[in-house]
Amino acid sequence: MDKVYIQLKKNIDKDSNAELKIKDVAYVAGKKEIKEMVEAIPIGKVQEDFYEIISPTEVANKIISTTPHIDIHFIDDEEVLVNVVKKKKKESKFLLLLRVSLVIIILAIGESLAIMNFHEDISMKNVHMRIYEILTGVHNESPLIIQIPYSLGIGVGMALFFNKIVPNKYGSDPSPMEVEMSSYRKKVNSFMRSKLNKK
Repeated sequence: MDKVYIQLKKNIDKDSNAELKIKDVAYVAGKKEIKEMVEAIPIGKVQEDFYEIISPTEVANKIISTTPHIDIHFIDDEEVLVNVVKKKKKESKFLLLLRVSLVIIILAIGESLAIMNFHEDISMKNVHMRIYEILTGVHNESPLIIQIPYSLGIGVGMALFFNKIVPNKYGSDPSPMEVEMSSYRKKVNSFMRSKLNKK
């Protein structure tokens, strides 16, 4: 009896009503001809829901019903979470540009207000005045020589923090935002697995 080893993928993205095959949801190892035969076995169509779970049992049943002479070994008992991607209507470039511009403006205003409120709370102007007085011995109500570089430094510092100016020497380090988005996606997938398994 021929053996195949199967490891289910954790998450996949598929269009609604797309045909699913074993190769879409699992990594298959075994003799070449057996491997190709198993990978081509259809599982069914993706449902209209936003998420769908495919269990190892479901995959095993599909393989057994098609090729009963195969000895199946699952490497783990991980389920596949299918993220159903619904087709969206094509948006005009003008509307897309308008939406992106609005988001950028709103974010810029929000960030500016947050920074200004923070500086007001800690009396940053007084701090700059005091630093200027210590360095020069002169009292100045508007020490622009300190305030302007400080303001520019905030912008440059944020850009450096998000890895958007200087190329990283390792080439593939994610930005903090990308790390947070990845963490968020893992939590969503874990929650959806738990929710779908309770149904």
